[in-house]
Amino acid sequence: MNKLFLPLSGFLLATSALVAPQFALAQTPAAAQTQSGAAPQEDSTEVEEILILGKNIPEPMRTTSEVASFLTQEDLKRQGDSTAAEALTRVSGLSLVSGRFVYVRGLGERYSSALLNGSPLPSPEPLQRVVPLDLFPSSILAGATVQKSYSPNYPGEFGGGLIDLQTIAVPDKAFFSFEIGTGGNTETTLNKGLTYYGSDTDFLGYDDGTRKKPPELRAALATGKRISSGNFTTAELTRVGQSLVNAPLNVIQVKDKIPLNFSTDISAGQSYDLGWGHLGVVAIGGFENSWRTRQGKQQEGLEQNGVLETRTDYDFMATSNNVVVNGLFGLGLEWGENQIKWTNLYIHSTTKSARQRQGFDELAGQQVLDSYTEWFERSLLDTQIAGKHEFGAWNFDWRGSYAKSERDAPYEKFIRYREDNGVYYHSASQEQNSTSFSELDDTVASAGFDVQYTLPLSSGRDAIFSGGYAYMDNQRDAERRDFRFQGGAIPATVQQERVDFLLSDYNIAQGFLTFTETTGGDGAAAYEASLKVHAAYAQVDAEFLPRLRTSFGLRLEDAEQEVQVVDLFGGVPAAPTSLTETYVLPAATLTYNFYEDMQFRLGASKTIARPQFRELAPQQYFDPDSDRLFIGNPYLKDTELVNLDARVEWYFNAGQYLSGGLFYK
Repeated sequence: MNKLFLPLSGFLLATSALVAPQFALAQTPAAAQTQSGAAPQEDSTEVEEILILGKNIPEPMRTTSEVASFLTQEDLKRQGDSTAAEALTRVSGLSLVSGRFVYVRGLGERYSSALLNGSPLPSPEPLQRVVPLDLFPSSILAGATVQKSYSPNYPGEFGGGLIDLQTIAVPDKAFFSFEIGTGGNTETTLNKGLTYYGSDTDFLGYDDGTRKKPPELRAALATGKRISSGNFTTAELTRVGQSLVNAPLNVIQVKDKIPLNFSTDISAGQSYDLGWGHLGVVAIGGFENSWRTRQGKQQEGLEQNGVLETRTDYDFMATSNNVVVNGLFGLGLEWGENQIKWTNLYIHSTTKSARQRQGFDELAGQQVLDSYTEWFERSLLDTQIAGKHEFGAWNFDWRGSYAKSERDAPYEKFIRYREDNGVYYHSASQEQNSTSFSELDDTVASAGFDVQYTLPLSSGRDAIFSGGYAYMDNQRDAERRDFRFQGGAIPATVQQERVDFLLSDYNIAQGFLTFTETTGGDGAAAYEASLKVHAAYAQVDAEFLPRLRTSFGLRLEDAEQEVQVVDLFGGVPAAPTSLTETYVLPAATLTYNFYEDMQFRLGASKTIARPQFRELAPQQYFDPDSDRLFIGNPYLKDTELVNLDARVEWYFNAGQYLSGGLFYK
């Protein structure tokens, strides 16, 4: 008895080749016997048993050599998630934190990298280089790859895993789609929530100019001096303080019924036959307006003699209105085995937030009421061009990308009132208030190419030799300016006034309130940063032995990271922090198809993780997401990681599987 091991794809090709000749012979038995005078002899070579490898294993999992999971366009449509972040939480081992960051295997956002069509992306977050995946609407995605074991063709900054998002491809035929949707949730929709007026166009996600810095403030900032009584006259400070927008951005209101969520998407595509090839065009546009209300308790405690005592105890309520506008335009040209694709992506995401917390504060020693109004406007503009070419056993892929991300947070407002016998007071000295403006620009220019050579080992097995080069240049500028109204001898009746009356032009003119700047000095409020990476890799992916697939290679990565703090008031900043390192990063994975529908994977690799830009600046900074104060450290170094992975997969039926894994870092 002869056994022949074939992968499922190879078996299908083999059976196609076998069936055709048998069918031809069956049509002409009489003719064959007449010509020879005897019946044709049977072939002495027989295959009595064929073991098919890869039964029920879907194509991505059968062809990849890594520990990975995949989301297809069909998965995205079936699940109905609105963003990439929500969709990826359905992949095992991934979790969503703060509604924005996807954690792989429970590790922090710094250990989860994100690519778009294989190219790196800039981040609009001032404290992270990682990209929040709630920026990406699911409607623009064709799928996603989540790779949990490292392979040298990906960037060496790899900890928990890598997420590669793929945008909609060029269509094979014309299509047009228009969708309108609505929805809600039981905790938010048609229930009470908090809001503030803002501007007339807030519902579109764009400010109408209300939140722009007023001319008086811009002129004061242009002097390069701290806005304070030592540098400006009382009359000048009064004019600047009175120029700030008041009631529309300060007054929080209770909205009796939060409206339904609303979304609309339109997409169209066309394919043109050029005779020698095909030209495809695809365009997508989308708009989403959604609401979310959260209520709960916020507490801080202190351990005393083994007992945890509550020291600070707040009840809080927060309502955010999230608006996303997105658009994608793509052109693709295909001829033979060649393809060139140009993709342009625009995403604009805005969060308008109103929140309050009320309770006992340990430091204040009394009951307080804190109010916040915020506007976070983030945008991403990305253009990519990529090509794929096949020359017999050779494949050549290339790509280039330029992406720019911006974050604008004007008029972040905070004010605290203290409670005294049921009456709330704000003295503007004992109780804090603040108005902040922050901006961030982050750009990434990248390019790279990959070369592959396929060497047949047998009828069903190949060896793929690959190598390539990648370059990335990431530049970031960030600045934050903080201000407050400082109180003098404010009458008690004025301290009890509603926030817009309290901060009115009249009270400022009377000298009850003085506008002053509290921005941190010595470079604490601004920095310029860069990261440049050159990398080359070589990799072999082959099934040298039947049922055992081997992938091994290494990546050589040279990087220079620099952070320069900027003193906004003309002082001499600290020397820049610079990290220059070269790494050799090996990786190897074995995949054993030990049964027709089962696989076992074992991987080992070395990778790195770099400090975030802001962490290298030697100043303190406040994280608004966690309400915590951090201090940067210029002596931080890159983290070097050793990764071990093991995973078993059982595909017991079409579309059904069971997997389990272990990892060590």
